[in-house]
Amino acid sequence: MSEIYCGIDACGDDIFVGDVILEINGEVVLIGNAARYLEEFHGAKQKVVKVEE
Repeated sequence: MSEIYCGIDACGDDIFVGDVILEINGEVVLIGNAARYLEEFHGAKQKVVKVEE
């Protein structure tokens, strides 16, 4: 059985039936692209929590 194509997400990746998506301000984003989307389009920065001594 072939996958049913449904379009592309905001990061340009293909979306198929069964994929998990987020809707962010009207944009559709695959769950696996959420961090990338937030970094590229909303200026989010990934950081590591550290214990200060």
